[in-house]
Amino acid sequence: MGTSLLSPPGEVVDRRPSLRLPVNRHLRRLVLVLFVGLAFLAAWQRGVQTSTHATFPIFRQSFPHLAAGTDLYDRYPAEQGTEERDRFKYAPSAAVVLAPLSIMPFLVGLLAWTLVNTLAVYAAVRRLLPGREGLLAQFIVFPALIAAVQSTSSNGLIAALLVGTFVAIEAGQAWRAAFAVATGTLMKLFPAALLPFVLVSPRRWRIALAVVAVFALMLAAPLLVTSPAELAAQYRSWVAILLRDEGDLTFARSIMVVFREFSGTTVANWLFQGIATLILLTPLLRKAKWTDAGFRRAFLASLLVYVVIFNHQSENASYVIASIGLALWFLSNERTLARWVLLLACMAGLEAVPYFLVWIWMQFDLLDGPRLLGWIVDRFEKPDAVPAPAVPASDPVEA
Repeated sequence: MGTSLLSPPGEVVDRRPSLRLPVNRHLRRLVLVLFVGLAFLAAWQRGVQTSTHATFPIFRQSFPHLAAGTDLYDRYPAEQGTEERDRFKYAPSAAVVLAPLSIMPFLVGLLAWTLVNTLAVYAAVRRLLPGREGLLAQFIVFPALIAAVQSTSSNGLIAALLVGTFVAIEAGQAWRAAFAVATGTLMKLFPAALLPFVLVSPRRWRIALAVVAVFALMLAAPLLVTSPAELAAQYRSWVAILLRDEGDLTFARSIMVVFREFSGTTVANWLFQGIATLILLTPLLRKAKWTDAGFRRAFLASLLVYVVIFNHQSENASYVIASIGLALWFLSNERTLARWVLLLACMAGLEAVPYFLVWIWMQFDLLDGPRLLGWIVDRFEKPDAVPAPAVPASDPVEA
């Protein structure tokens, strides 16, 4: 039992049976050294050992291209990779956020970038799950973080912004929440999936207005270095590249690609994503649960997995986002053999399939599946004696 930073004052949260990992300053420092060491190792690998990796150069060159008025989304083989996929794919506003990287020496900027991604995840996990559970969560997340940081991707930062948005909304910090969700969404669109948390917040209108205001400011931020006409052209190019990627049915390490390869079909991404979104949002019909901090954390865990396994552009590096949801789910429930098996399968890098099974389990729990299944069994055994439950899990609906 313990008091969570994400719980209302005075609320006691049952963390279930502990793994009894001792928490002290030395162990925390060891974990921090592990995270920082990963950042230095990745910077050495991509900045000294090899110079052909394209991801960081793409980020680094984005602001110079924006300021020069050239198409952010064109190919620049001499600067940022020779493959067709080596293109900038974030909103023009993201180039402004990444501007500091362009003025630093390459190796210094690369180290700063890897440190930002590792330390952001370290801080976000610790903020989400304080105490012993936070330390355990950092160990669970670390294998996925290795892939994210070694690829010099932005996924560590995106994961931290997703968690940071949730934490800020829970604390009623409207402007912090708005900044986190706007920054994340203009880099990768799926952080916008956190907007349901705004709707269930008691301060929904204040947070919503802050989100709109920050989005407007960030969308216009490139005007500091470019003209309105050039910015409009950049946004058109951005939309075009997003639409092109949406039609790609073979790229990504998502459950959608696994299904298509197994079934031999060519089902469109939007159909998978539409069905999955309906499944994701169904538990929110349990309006009486909106005030339950445990329910909101469980929904966050589900969302963190959902945005990766149903993302048509997810990569190996993307699973650092899902791994935080995995850790939150595992550490918030009873540690059964089945949960251990799924946890280890996900940590081993098997990715889409075990994470999909975890996500289905998460949704089952959010809908109070055992109670619903019990009703179904009783209904078949005594078809005339069992009244149907109202709303998922029989929760009363508030006016």
